[in-house]
Amino acid sequence: MTKSAKIGISETQLSSEQIEFITKALEGKNILVDTCIGSGKTTAIQYLCNALPSNKRILYLTYNRLLKNDAQNKITNNNVTVTNYHGFAMATLHRISIKSSVSDCIRTFNNIKPSIDVYRDSRHQGGCGYRSLR
Repeated sequence: MTKSAKIGISETQLSSEQIEFITKALEGKNILVDTCIGSGKTTAIQYLCNALPSNKRILYLTYNRLLKNDAQNKITNNNVTVTNYHGFAMATLHRISIKSSVSDCIRTFNNIKPSIDVYRDSRHQGGCGYRSLR
């Protein structure tokens, strides 16, 4: 059985690289995808989100707000949190009562290295919900 058949897609829907990425993630491997704009990252992540059990939590970090908004429109699974780096850093710092400006939040986050086992997701429970990343 081919890798694509194992994850329930046809060879023509995704590239071999996308299938490899999804397969490795489904095997429980940590994945870092660093490719150019328009290469199909969001499409592959959509397939991955649909293939994972709904009890698995996924944090999808994007570079900026425009990419975040685009991904949020495309990825609608309830087990996926889509945000950008600054939004993630600001929310995490806020959760542990550390104030930082938007322009300095990444540096502050990297200096403090706070635990990210739990992420505040403003889309759930009236903006007060925390979701486990495990």
